Amino acid sequence: MWHSSDIAEQLPLQLLSLGFSWRQEDLALRQVGLHELPCHTLHLGDWSAYFTKSRNGRPVLICGGYRYNQNKESNTPSAWWRCGKARICGCKASVTTYDTPVFTMTRFGKPAIQMGKYRFNRNNRSNGARSLWVCGRVSSGCRATITTFNDIIIKEKKEHNH
Repeated sequence: MWHSSDIAEQLPLQLLSLGFSWRQEDLALRQVGLHELPCHTLHLGDWSAYFTKSRNGRPVLICGGYRYNQNKESNTPSAWWRCGKARICGCKASVTTYDTPVFTMTRFGKPAIQMGKYRFNRNNRSNGARSLWVCGRVSSGCRATITTFNDIIIKEKKEHNH
């Protein structure tokens, strides 16, 4: 999972004024538009990103303190996210992510996370707000895991053996 503490200090101000893109591990974000309408105030010092779910169970991306809703679901590893205020005030900001985690259900009704081509199942011993998710190929010896806290990915071990 991609994490950043202060991406604004690492990128030239010119890039921030035109939109930005960067790649770290398997997740890349590209923001188009910078919330030019009065519905937002841009804070350059807070560019962390994480995924969560809305009250209706739909995927939500929080990036730089702004909320983005997934525009449409697709089977590709990339996803396009629109500003949460796009319909209210016409904000044109958007983010593109690659290898986006999608919270789903297995065919047996158990919770799962689809991350690119890999599926993670929640460990049976996980209860409460913190959950451990193991790769669907754990029986074949894969040790890749994801740790979530209240459906927010906080840690990821990405080494798959398949």
